[in-house]
Amino acid sequence: MISQSDPQQTLLFWSVFGIAVTVSATVQRLLGFGFALVALSVLPYVMDVRDANVIISLAAVPTLMLIFRSHRHGVHRRALQVVLLGALCGLVPGLFLFSAVDSSWLTRGTGAVVLLITVDMLRGRLPDPQREPSLAWGAFSGTVSGILAGAVGIPGPPVVAYGARQPWSPAEFRAFTAGFFLCLGMVKAIALAGTGFIDTPVLTATALSLPFVVVGYWLGAVVAARIDATRFRQSVLIALAISAACMLIRG
Repeated sequence: MISQSDPQQTLLFWSVFGIAVTVSATVQRLLGFGFALVALSVLPYVMDVRDANVIISLAAVPTLMLIFRSHRHGVHRRALQVVLLGALCGLVPGLFLFSAVDSSWLTRGTGAVVLLITVDMLRGRLPDPQREPSLAWGAFSGTVSGILAGAVGIPGPPVVAYGARQPWSPAEFRAFTAGFFLCLGMVKAIALAGTGFIDTPVLTATALSLPFVVVGYWLGAVVAARIDATRFRQSVLIALAISAACMLIRG
């Protein structure tokens, strides 16, 4: 991944790597999503983008497991099951689009829709606390996420937008997103192993990332304890808007 013969280059690599993973785990623990979004905006500057993608896919799993374990009693299981089923149904069409369509336009289109939804939520009223989650919209958002997972490898925004529209507490939202991304992450890890993308250097870097993951998780928990539900929702929507804008601009 990087030459070990130059001490300065090696120090720079591990410094950037450690900071990126720590901040990513902090954001993931605080908001319930964002690990890959943060890490993959930095790591490609110091390592091969494919290696970075694989390492972050593996390193995110422990964080998601910890979050889901902490909040598992608050998860809306029916909504999670419907979204996961939708993602499974959308994966095959997404893989077809990956080989048949310019994926940048699919990414930009999704980014535009998610951005409009997010702006509407930032301007609008809070969700009705008595309203049950819409399973139809859950299936739709899961299907779109599955298509994006297969076509461009960015499954998160539609499901995060769906979760943000629900009258859930921060713990319930984190449980929902962590459960979704954990299932997808484990499937992706198995697929990466089966296709030969996981080698010794990747496993070594993943193992060395774990202390940074633990520190980031702890920092995220400390910050999360100091944020009320209103600020949490605003933070989620702002992060989602940034993610959607990046999809729209970068394609």
